[in-house]
Order: sequence, then C-alpha cells, then structure tokens
Amino acid sequence: MDRLFYEKDFIELLIKFKLKQSDIVDALIDVANNESIELKPIQSEDIAFIQFTSGTTNNQKGVRISHYNFVDNTIKVLTRSHANENDIMINILPFTHNLGLILLLASLLGGFTCILMPISDVIQKPSRWLEAMSLYKGTISGAPNSFYDLCLKYIPDSLVSTLDLSPWKIAFNGGEKVQPTTLRYFINKYAKAGFKPKAFFPGYGITECTLVVSCHEEGEVYQSLLLDTKKLDDFVVSILDNSILDNDNPISAASKELISNGKVFEDDTIIIVDPDTREIITDGVGELWIQSKSVTHRYFNNENESKHRYDCFLSNGEGPFLSTGDLAFLHKGHLYITGRISDLILINGQNYYATDIETTIYGSFMQTAGNAVVFPYEEANQEKVCALIGLSVDESASKEGLMDMCKTIRDNCFSRNGVYINKIAIVDPKYIAKTAIGKNRRNIIKKSFESKSIEVICQLEGM
Repeated sequence: MDRLFYEKDFIELLIKFKLKQSDIVDALIDVANNESIELKPIQSEDIAFIQFTSGTTNNQKGVRISHYNFVDNTIKVLTRSHANENDIMINILPFTHNLGLILLLASLLGGFTCILMPISDVIQKPSRWLEAMSLYKGTISGAPNSFYDLCLKYIPDSLVSTLDLSPWKIAFNGGEKVQPTTLRYFINKYAKAGFKPKAFFPGYGITECTLVVSCHEEGEVYQSLLLDTKKLDDFVVSILDNSILDNDNPISAASKELISNGKVFEDDTIIIVDPDTREIITDGVGELWIQSKSVTHRYFNNENESKHRYDCFLSNGEGPFLSTGDLAFLHKGHLYITGRISDLILINGQNYYATDIETTIYGSFMQTAGNAVVFPYEEANQEKVCALIGLSVDESASKEGLMDMCKTIRDNCFSRNGVYINKIAIVDPKYIAKTAIGKNRRNIIKKSFESKSIEVICQLEGM
C-alpha cells in the first residue's frame, strides 16, 4: 500500500466499518488498490481534518488539525501511556469530540485493538461500560470525571463483585475538572473488582493543541496538593500539609485539594502568564500559554478569534503562544488547573470558581450530579449568583421539600465556598444543554434562563 489518501475518505470508512478493525484495514487496502480512485500526495502540514470545540463556554469553532499535529500529539501520548499491540481499548466517547476521534485514530497508529461503544448506551446504563471492560479485558479506557461519578451512583455493589477490572492499566480522566473525591470513592468501590489506584491517568488538553497538553506516566500514582482556599482564589499558591488527606474526614472549607494533570511534554514550552500585563508568573496562578508542535493551524473561517487565541505575545515580544483561557500553575513539573477564566465569578472583590460551587451542590444531593450550573447575573447594578439545577421531579414531590432542598444547597455553598447564592431554581433536566460528551454548556444555559425560555419548577430567591 504505497499511496496515501485523504482523512475524509478514512473517516467515512470508519463510520461504515466501525465494528471491526480488520474490516477497516481491508477496506483501506481496497481503496488504495482501486485505480479508478484519484489519490493525491499529502504533506505533513496539510490539514487532516477539522475538529470542532465542545462549545462548553462559547460557540463551537472549527479547529484545523494537520497530519503533523495529529502524529506529534499521538506519539507523545502513546509514549507516556506505554500503549502497545497487546492493549485493548474500550472507547465510549463519540467521534464528534476530539478525545473520542483521536483515541480511535491513535489505536490504528499504535496497533492495538479498539472496541467502540456508543456514549448513549453508557449514559442510559453506566454498568455497560465496566461490564465491557471486564468482558473484553480492557486495558485502556476513560472519560470525563462525570462518567466515573455515574459509575459510583448507579452501579450496585452486588454487580461490582462480578467484575474483573484488574487488566485496566490506563483509566484516563480528562475533558473536565478532575475531582479528588471521585477518584478516591472509585478506587475504594472498585478495589474488590481489581481496580488499581495507579491506573488513574489524569490529564489536561484542549482541541487547539490537538488533544493532550499534559498527562501522567503509565504506572505512576496520581498526585495532589492541598491548598489554602482563600489565597488560591486570589491567585496565590499556598501549599498546606496534605497528611489530612490520609484520613476519611472531609477537608475544611479553608483548604482545597487539586489533582495534578501530569507533567507537560519535554519538547513543549508551557508558561503561566498574567493576561493583563503579559508577564510570566513563576510562583502563582495565571493563564496557561503554550508553544508546541501540536498547536493546530488556527480556526476555520474565524480569523478574528484566531488572532485572539493563537497570536499571543509576552510584553518583551516573545511569542507567539497559544492562550488557553484556563487558569493554572506549575509545581515540580506538574500542571495544576484551577479553573477557566470565563468561569470566574467576582463578588465584592472576591473571586469564586463556578465549578467549585457546583461541586458543593453535587456533594449536597447526589441526584444533582452533573446537572447543576452556576453563573453570575446582574441586578440593580450588583453582581449576584444563580444556581440552576436540573432535576427529575416526581408529581408527588412537595414544593416544601424542594424548597428545603434549595435552602440546604444555599447554606452548604455559603459554609463551604463562602458565597451566597441569591437565586436557586430547579428545572427539568432537558433544559441543561450538554456537549457531545455530556458537559454543561454554561453560556447557552445562562442565556436561556435570562430570556425566560426555561420553565422553572421551584425557585428560592432572597433570604
């Protein structure tokens, strides 16, 4: 097979023959040997495909990914994960998301087996994911943090004892914030099924850098730091004694645990920058900027946004860098993500992360997991906070019970996060707009609520 073909032909074949990898290879050979098909030579910097961003915080944008981008990033990840032809990957993520698509293509480059499972099947019944891992002796699989939460919430202990997760060596966790409690609870629950703590493989990535920016090494136990919450909200990194994490007692509101997203790749330049002064920050929190061969070829038909993200220079003129929009810091070579700039809520001069408040809500009532959205709004020239909670409410549920639930959430957010939720609304889960992998589309949800296009079941406002 000495001729090359375009990825669009390749993707069409993947869709057609997605159940058997051997059929895919046979089909590709047929394409290469068909003299009636015109095949054109491909250069490394040619665009392989356009991958759309998830649209979590704003409108989706088409990212132009070259052949070189894909190969460079994939080889980095394969090297860190030590993946080889003996591995079996269970891929539950859709091809419309870069994590699902590039993992599928990586299995072809790495030469290992990839078994595909529709994400809708896992959402409907999370046990299907782990049953597939057990049945096929999967060694590689993963998803955003919320999918591990689904396995904690909906899989009974009686089923856990029937599973064999001992072959699972790479359980990647990315695409959204990695929650320390999720990792601990998952390890404790599935230890009886043979799941090992060192299998967890947290990482960080963005579509604009093809896929992965940082990740752990296979077999390396994930790391975490305990930090002073108030100082972290002021973008100061103050590390506390993390021996308390060895106990079962919850940490206090004055401290916050962050999971390392692994080490950055040796060939890449990663810096932490003050986005206002464009000066490098060496010992605090700032915006993450990147120089890498994995940085993609700008946005498709969106030059204004491309200039804003891809053409970033330091105050001394050094650059260009890719700005990520994410706040982070580096510690002993490990990358820690504190949140997105767009998720910051400023109340009375104090910064709050919307994701931290949402985590408190999930901890208050498990049935809210993944369906709570926090955002700021303005009223009487004052910045206030709203929490929108998607909840399936039975007709027999009393309004008093729902109001008590809202009051508990408000009290817990105040005691845990130090922020007063001015408005809490319970709505049907259908109004919580999701991305392809189930992440909440915060801005779209906020706009829908402000335009009163969302029907409210119950609302707590004021004191």
